[in-house]
Amino acid sequence: MGFFKWIFVLFGTSMITSGVSTDASVSEARGDMLSEMEYSDVATEIDQYTEEHSDTLSGMAVSVFDDEGVICDRYYGYADRENAQTVDENTVFEWGSSSKTLVWVSVMQQIEQGNIDPDADIEEYLPEGFIKNRAYNKPVTMTNLMNHNAGYQELAADLMLGKEYEVPSLAEALKKYEPVQVYEPGTVTAYSNWGTALAAYVVERVSGQDFSDYVHDNIFTPLGMEHTAIAVNLTDNEWVAAKREELKCYRTDGSLIPDAYRNVPLYPVGGCISTLADYRTWGMALAGRDSRILSADGWNELYTPTSFYTNTDKARNCHGFWSEYYSVATLGHGGNTQGCSSYIRFDPVSGLGMAVMTNVSNETVFNYDMAQLIFGETDRNGMNDPSEYSGKLFKSLRSSVTGPCKILGTGFSTGDEMEDGNAVVENGEIKRIECLYHDETAISWKKALFETGLFLGAFAGILVLIVIVVSRLIYDVVRLIRKRKSGVLAGWQYAVCGVCLASAGLFSYFISQLGMLNAPFETFRWALYPLPVFMILMAVLLVYGLIKMIKTPSSNKGKVLNSTLLILDLFALVVMAYFQIWKFWIV
Repeated sequence: MGFFKWIFVLFGTSMITSGVSTDASVSEARGDMLSEMEYSDVATEIDQYTEEHSDTLSGMAVSVFDDEGVICDRYYGYADRENAQTVDENTVFEWGSSSKTLVWVSVMQQIEQGNIDPDADIEEYLPEGFIKNRAYNKPVTMTNLMNHNAGYQELAADLMLGKEYEVPSLAEALKKYEPVQVYEPGTVTAYSNWGTALAAYVVERVSGQDFSDYVHDNIFTPLGMEHTAIAVNLTDNEWVAAKREELKCYRTDGSLIPDAYRNVPLYPVGGCISTLADYRTWGMALAGRDSRILSADGWNELYTPTSFYTNTDKARNCHGFWSEYYSVATLGHGGNTQGCSSYIRFDPVSGLGMAVMTNVSNETVFNYDMAQLIFGETDRNGMNDPSEYSGKLFKSLRSSVTGPCKILGTGFSTGDEMEDGNAVVENGEIKRIECLYHDETAISWKKALFETGLFLGAFAGILVLIVIVVSRLIYDVVRLIRKRKSGVLAGWQYAVCGVCLASAGLFSYFISQLGMLNAPFETFRWALYPLPVFMILMAVLLVYGLIKMIKTPSSNKGKVLNSTLLILDLFALVVMAYFQIWKFWIV
């Protein structure tokens, strides 16, 4: 982190002690909500925790509250480390996926008004033919969307776009980026941004308002959230748009993330930005069951469990709000963007809650671990601990199962890496692990090695192909310079190899752009079309090599040529098998 890292470390203590604080005068802690810690100690505990973990922090705003008001607001670190601009009450942060809480409350408002039946087929609220990729003859309901078990595979493409790209309307984005339904509805929990955006579009349809306008009229304005924006390009709040330009974002190692702000085409699922005060206001409305947003019956219905961890009495999801267990059962939702991480978590019974916002990407020390200061130690009673199944392999079901983005779902985890999940055991065998936002399915070592072998073999094949083509090209050029007969490889073979390598290069370029999450998928979709040609040409080269090997005399030159072509052919087979089995083409 260089110079600024040391400046941060040296001045960390002064930054902590100068944090803005509003300490509520509360005589005693109610129940076990704060474990053994009194309310008056919260700010001090958070200060100490932040100082102990300051090496991963750039900037943070955190609030603790209950049904009586704010217990403490604290601000730490820098909104812009390079220019020494500290985090304060006017700093804005991105909510990320905690924006989804706005969707689920909006849905519940419409359920209260009788405009949405949570158990009806979602297509009843959509234009005819709106959904194209339904694979199962089973209704997808609003409850399925809330539980993230409607069966959709992960949407990797165009989740975030650079500011220079035009963003379609919500309806257009939903149609353009519709994922494949790969699981039967109600059978697999696989977190779905697209599914949540579809729920927001239903709110649009039944209310007659764009979702951004709806949220302003029915949530932001009633609660007085004047420093919050959600529309694409932040056109709904000029002040927030200007303040977002001032925020810089960082990685956990302190390095700057350039141009971290991204537009979100499916904006209801992650496009909200606000100050801590407004984020806390929303958290207090959720925890305190604010009557300006929902009736008492509406809040009770919202916080009624809609899914449970298997073989337990522990709720997993409550109408879109995820359950986590400490000394008390809490509800909430976290969020990550290109440069920010945030979390709202609260006890819906007592009203005790916590809101955390950071300008650090994929931050967990403060957004997740620090919650134990407020709610007590994690409670796993009644759940099977995945760490007991060390050595078992699992594959995430929240991934791209088919299509050109399937490569992003390659990878495996072990049971002891998922200690926060619930292991589902049948007949003494572990079948899957239920994590907070998705399921992991058990996979054999044999299958894992097979898939990994294909993955590595394909890229090794491309590498060997490059080496062979380049070395033979150099060999032929040298022979020509010496005025000797050329022809170790024919000209058309060079052309074939060149096209194959170009295809592989285009595919690699596409993957690199997709991974940066700053360019539209459609912009690079054309790079995938040469892949079928790539496979056909490699097959032709394979056939030619085998014929050549049979017909060539067994001279030293022939042995070299045969060996070269044989190696090329074998790796060509691996490459083709990889692309064939894994189906890397447009679906």
